[in-house]
Amino acid sequence: MASRLRDIIRRFLEIRYLILARLFGVQLAGHEHDLPGSVIIQVDALGYQNLLTVLDRGYMPHLKAMLGHQEYSLQRWRCGLPSDTPPVQSGIMYGYNQDMVGFYWMDKATGRRINCANPPHAKVLEENIARHSRPGVLSQGSCYATIFSGNAKKAVFTVSCLDSYHLHNAYGLMGAFLFVLFKPQLILTTTAHFLWDLVQETADRVASVITGRLRRREGLFPITRAVINVVFREVATAGAIMDMFCGLPIIYVSYLGYDTVGHHSGPLSRNALRTLRGI
Repeated sequence: MASRLRDIIRRFLEIRYLILARLFGVQLAGHEHDLPGSVIIQVDALGYQNLLTVLDRGYMPHLKAMLGHQEYSLQRWRCGLPSDTPPVQSGIMYGYNQDMVGFYWMDKATGRRINCANPPHAKVLEENIARHSRPGVLSQGSCYATIFSGNAKKAVFTVSCLDSYHLHNAYGLMGAFLFVLFKPQLILTTTAHFLWDLVQETADRVASVITGRLRRREGLFPITRAVINVVFREVATAGAIMDMFCGLPIIYVSYLGYDTVGHHSGPLSRNALRTLRGI
């Protein structure tokens, strides 16, 4: 009986994904072969030592449970300097980050301040990286919430692709949102998480004022935090699941919530660590 129920649920899920794939004309390569694929998950700004602390404090229980099995292991990876998001992603995606000196810097040749959160700047940087490196590793895959695209054929919430939001990018975003719509319970949980994020940020702001704790402050940050930490997270996850079903060979997902909150409250603050439980 239990096996029969699992088969029914699995078939229901497959039909739901098939409908989404048909809506966007996606080739379901995953049903034609069993070649393994890769999913790269980046928790932005979470370093090795802080990860050990996080696991010890119980803020990432699922990851801790995985590491309790012999088939999983935790290995330290040295990303080099600078350790900012743009050069790290450039190195992973292209094997090249020689011209990346951080997230912001002054270009002496032009006298212009480079900002990797600026879509035109990120696009020019990625084009320069592509000229000096091997082809991007994501050329047949997708990426979510990244600075660079790695030449992905589908890039959603990717800074270097936002200045000219191509049709295939719009399809990727719409597909992720439609995936969410196909799961009504996800809409409710996302809304609840969004409101809870607002509550947490407001409470932390009040606590910092009462205790005199140092903390960066921005007027609309509670809303910005909730959008990045909840909406981006859920859309990226939904899109990645859809891409796995469609058989994309490589998927890159970046979760930004910990980095965003850590800059304001501190990397080991309770406010920042709570975002990891959601991730």
